[in-house]
Amino acid sequence: MNKERSLETGNMAVTSTTDRKISESSIQRRSQIPLIRSVTYDESALLGPVNLKKVITLLKDPYSRELYQRHARSLQKIVRDYKDGFLLKDLLEVVNILNICCDRFEENDVYKKPLQQILSVCGLPFLKEKTSDEIAHEDLAMMAFCQIGYLMRVPCLEARKQICINLLNLYTDDNPNSNLVKYQPCSKEYLVKLIDLSDMMLTIVKCYQLEDGSNQNYKLLLLKVLQKYSHHSAPCCDQMLEGNLPYTLCSQITPNDTGGHPLLRTVEILWNILDKADDVDLCIVQLSHLECINKLKDTFVCLLKEGYTHAERQLRNDILFIISLIASRNPNAPFIETGFLRQLVAFAIHPEVKTLSPFAKDIKLTKCYEDFEMKKLLYCILCSLSQESASLPLLCCGHLLRGLFFYIHNIETDTSDMGWSPSEYEEMQLHVLSCMCIVCPLLLDSFMAYSGTTRILLLLEWCITKSNFKGHGNSYLGEGSRGTKVAQTRLCLRLIFNMIATREKEILREFVDQGIINLIVSMLALSLMEIGPSITITNEMKSTILLIISILCETDVHRKELLGTNGLDILMCFLRCDLSVLSSGLGYHILILATIDCVWCAVVGSSLLENHFLENEGCFLLLDLLEILPHNMRSTILSFLVDLCHTNQKTIRHILIWRGSRHSITAPHLFCRIWQEEEKEMEVIKDSMGLISAVKNPLAGLTQREQGIVLQPAFCASPAIVDVTENMRAKIYCLFTKLGFSNLPGLTILDHVTLILIENYMDFKTGEVWVEVIEELEKENVAMIEHDQQICNAILARCHSWGQITRNAQLELMASYEKTEALDEQECYAEMRKNYEQKEMEDNLWVQFVSRTSQYSLLQAAKRRQCLSIESSRIQTDYLNSQYFHSIDIPNLGTTVCKSFFFLCSV
Repeated sequence: MNKERSLETGNMAVTSTTDRKISESSIQRRSQIPLIRSVTYDESALLGPVNLKKVITLLKDPYSRELYQRHARSLQKIVRDYKDGFLLKDLLEVVNILNICCDRFEENDVYKKPLQQILSVCGLPFLKEKTSDEIAHEDLAMMAFCQIGYLMRVPCLEARKQICINLLNLYTDDNPNSNLVKYQPCSKEYLVKLIDLSDMMLTIVKCYQLEDGSNQNYKLLLLKVLQKYSHHSAPCCDQMLEGNLPYTLCSQITPNDTGGHPLLRTVEILWNILDKADDVDLCIVQLSHLECINKLKDTFVCLLKEGYTHAERQLRNDILFIISLIASRNPNAPFIETGFLRQLVAFAIHPEVKTLSPFAKDIKLTKCYEDFEMKKLLYCILCSLSQESASLPLLCCGHLLRGLFFYIHNIETDTSDMGWSPSEYEEMQLHVLSCMCIVCPLLLDSFMAYSGTTRILLLLEWCITKSNFKGHGNSYLGEGSRGTKVAQTRLCLRLIFNMIATREKEILREFVDQGIINLIVSMLALSLMEIGPSITITNEMKSTILLIISILCETDVHRKELLGTNGLDILMCFLRCDLSVLSSGLGYHILILATIDCVWCAVVGSSLLENHFLENEGCFLLLDLLEILPHNMRSTILSFLVDLCHTNQKTIRHILIWRGSRHSITAPHLFCRIWQEEEKEMEVIKDSMGLISAVKNPLAGLTQREQGIVLQPAFCASPAIVDVTENMRAKIYCLFTKLGFSNLPGLTILDHVTLILIENYMDFKTGEVWVEVIEELEKENVAMIEHDQQICNAILARCHSWGQITRNAQLELMASYEKTEALDEQECYAEMRKNYEQKEMEDNLWVQFVSRTSQYSLLQAAKRRQCLSIESSRIQTDYLNSQYFHSIDIPNLGTTVCKSFFFLCSV
C-alpha cells in the first residue's frame, strides 16, 4: 500500500510539473497570437438549419480564408437545408455568398460545385412566409436577380449555363415546391415581373455579343433564353433593343444551320422585338445598317434558291416580311447600295416576264401558298421602296410595270401559269391593283409606254358589264365583294384617280381621248338606277368618280362640254339626296362634298352649263344644302356660289328669291347667321348685343390674338392673310358685294348689325396687314424716314379709329331699332286701349238695353233723347205741317225692338 501511494505521489508530481510547463508554454503562445473576437463555428457539428450570416462570416474571416474544406461543407449544408428554395428575406445573404464564391473561384476549385448547386437552387421559386412578403421584399428580390445576372460574367461555363437553364425553367408549368407546408412558393407571374424590372436581359444580351462562337452550345442556350423572353415579355424586348441586339443578330445571321435551328430562333427574336418593343423605329434603324441588309439579302436568296421544304419556305417569308418592315419604315435603307433592289425586282416579275436576268436563274415557283404569299410581299416591298426617288430608275429598267400589267385583264376565264386557284388569282389581281395605285403615278413614262390607260379602262368596262363572274371576296382588299366585282371596280377607280391626280397633261388627254368621261358618267347613271348586284357602286366609288370628273373638267371648257347637260342632270341628282343619312357613317358626307366640288368644276366657266344649272334650280339646291349641312361642310358651297355669281349675273336673282325650308328664311339672313357662327367658333370678342368690343382689331379670333406678330420669311403668309383662307368670312363678304348691303329682305336687327361689320371687312383686313407690316419693322429694328413714319402713323390712327366708327354705327343702329321698337310698342298698347274702350262701350250699351226692357220710364227717356237727336239733326223746322210728314211712332206697340223683316233668298 505504501508503495502504491508513493507511486501515486510521484505521478502527481510529474503531472503537476507537466501542467506547469504546458501552462507556461500556452501563456507564451498567447502573447504571440492576437486576440480574435469573431468566433467561427463548425456548421457541420450543429443541429438545425444553417445560419447564412455565420456562413458569410466564415467566408469573409481572413483567419479562416484558407479553410476550404470547412467552406465547402458549409456551402453544401446551405444546398441541403435550402433544397426547396431560398426565402425572400434571405436573398441578400444568398447574393453575398454567391459573390464571395465568384470572387474566390480562381483560387480553388472547391467553390465550383457549390456555386453551381446554389445557382440551381436559385432556379426554384423563392419562398415566402406571408403573402405580404412579395411586396415587402420586392426591391430585394429584383436586386437579387440583377446580381445573379451579373454572374454571367464569371469565367465559369457551368455557372453561366445554370443561370440560362434557370431562366428557361421559369416559364415551365411544373412546380417542384408543391409539397411545402410552412412556406409557399412565389407565383410565376411575380418572378417574371421581377425579371422585367431587373436588367437581366440586358446582361444576357451583352454576354451573347461577347461570345466569340467557340462554344456553340452555350451560344445556342443564350439564344434560347432570348427567344423565350422576347416571346413573353415586352419589357425584355425593350432591354434587348437597348442592348443593340437586333443589329447583332442580323449581322451574324447565316442560312446554314449547324444544329439547334439558330436561324429560326434569330428570326423569331427579331419578329418579337418588332412586335412588342416600344421604340420600333430604333429597331428599324439598327436593322438598316449595310451589314444587316447584306446578311438579309444573302439569307433570303439562299433560302429562295435552295429551300424546298415547307419550313424553309415559311422561314424565307418571315425574313421577307422583316425586310418589308424595314422598307416601309425606312425607304432610305441601303437596298440600292447592296444591289438588293435589283434582285427584288427580278424576283417580283418572275415568271410573268421572261427576262435574261441572272438573278432569276434557278428560281422555280410552285403553286404552294408560301410562294403565293412571297409574291405579295415582294410587291409590297417594291411599293415601299418606290417612295425613294433613287429607286425609280431601277424599277423602270427592271420592267416592274410590265410584270404588274400581266394581271390587269379580264380574269373570268384566264388563270395563272403557276396553277393558282381562281380565288388566289383574284386576290393577286387585287393586290397588284393596290400596288399600282402607288407605283404608277411615279412611273408615268412606263405607264404610257405599256398603254396603261387602255388596259385600265378595258378592265373597268369589264367590271361594270354583266357576266357570270362571281368574286370570292378574299383578303382585306376584297372585303364585301363576294359574288360581285366591287373590289375590282373600286381599285380600278382608285388607280385612275391617282393617275389623274398627277395632273400631267398627257395623262389627262389620254384618258379623255379613251372616253373616260362617258364611261364613268354611265357608271353614275347605273348607280342611280340600282339595277343589279353585279354592278353595285358604293358611296366610296361614287365619290372617286366625282373627284375624277372634277379634275378633268376643272380647267378645260371642252371637257365641260363633253360632260354636257345630260351629265350635269345626273350630277344634280346627287345634290337631291336624302340628307337624313348624312351622319349614318356610310360615307354620304364625303359623297355630298365630292358632288358639290364636281358640279362646281363642271359648271363654272361654261355658259351653257351655267344656264342649265340655274334653270333646273341648281342654285336653290345649293342654298338648301347650305342651310342644312353642318358648319364645317359649308365652305365649298360658299366658294361655288361666289364663282357662280362672278361668272353669271342671273345667280344673284336666284339667291335673292330663295326661301329656306326652316321658317322661310332668306339667303342674306342665312349668310349673316353663318358669319355669326363662324365668329363664335373663332372666339372673336363681342359684347352681349353682338357689337364689336375690340375696336383696334375687331376681326381677330383667339388663335390670331394668341399668336401675335411673328417674324416670318417673305414667302410665308402672315396671320392676317392666313385668316382669310381658314374661315368663310371672306367668301360671305364677296357674296354681299354682289348682292349689295342695302334693301336686303328678311334681315333681323342682329343681321343688320353684322352687315355693318361685313361691309367694312375689307377695310379692317387691310388695316390688319398694315399693322403687321409696321410692327414687324419695329421688331426688326428698321428705322423709317420721317415721311414714311408719318404715313404709318396716319394709317395706324385710321385703323384704330375705323373700328370705333363702325361700333358707333352699330350703336346708332341699335338705338334706332330700340326707338322703333318703343314706338311699335306704344302703337300696340294704343290699339289695345281702343279695344278695351270699345268693349266697355258695348258692355254699357248692353246694360242700357236691359234697363230699357225692364223699366218703362227709362224707355220713355230714351225715346225722348232719340227724338231730340232727330230734331237737332234737321235744318228745317216747318216740316211738321207738311202734308208728307210721317211720324216715326207706331201706335199700340208692345215691344222694345222694331219688327224684323225676313227675306228668303234662293241661289
